[in-house]
Amino acid sequence: KVVELLQLATSERDTTQRLKHLLKSQELLLKADTLPETVATCLDFFLNLQADPAAPIRRFAAYFLEHVLLFKPSLSLRCSVAIASFLSDSDILVKDLALKAASVHHGRALYAISKEQDASESQHVSEQLRRLQEKARILLYSDEPALVAAAARW
Repeated sequence: KVVELLQLATSERDTTQRLKHLLKSQELLLKADTLPETVATCLDFFLNLQADPAAPIRRFAAYFLEHVLLFKPSLSLRCSVAIASFLSDSDILVKDLALKAASVHHGRALYAISKEQDASESQHVSEQLRRLQEKARILLYSDEPALVAAAARW
């Protein structure tokens, strides 16, 4: 069912209809009984929405990442690059939603670092987290008060 919804979202030209399909797929994927492995099979589709030309789709994708991090925290490290990309987006709402996702991601990434046995992987995760922090710090100097407030909360 989720794959069908994602295919419909891909083939649809109308942004409103695309969002409806994406929201339905989110509802199915982020249920408590859905295994993280199931979500992981579709995660790349959502991560790739960062390059979508429609701001509402990118907003949804940033929102979706926050919820993935809340409901399926084991997938957090796969979201780092997309969150960093969203923090540099041209749309203010995308940046705001990305800051919320980054805030949730931070704790999960620190936990992953503490559990990591491989020093090089731990270093890699630390570097990703550092890049996210740098991007969030840049937003502290934004002209948008909402972004400054969100960056300060993080």
